Amino acid sequence: MLKSTPPRTTFHQDMTVEERNIMLEHIAYWTDKQNQGIALVFGPVLNPSAPHGLAVIEVEYEAQVPKLIAEDPAVIAGIMTTEFFPMIATLPK
Repeated sequence: MLKSTPPRTTFHQDMTVEERNIMLEHIAYWTDKQNQGIALVFGPVLNPSAPHGLAVIEVEYEAQVPKLIAEDPAVIAGIMTTEFFPMIATLPK
């Protein structure tokens, strides 16, 4: 599970044009990962006191995760910080 934290709690309401363009790249990046079967689900969590992004991903090796995070356009731009938390789950396919 990935948790991405924006630079401020009002980010989803007051992004600059540059931030919005980077976030569109961020969405395209994770949509591509979803099309590849890596991102199972992703999107914003609009918790008023602590908004963040959430992604549930599936990779063969945990060592793949840092590269996925590092290549996220929002992380590259310094707009989001992303934490990784392993999940142990059995999901029907």
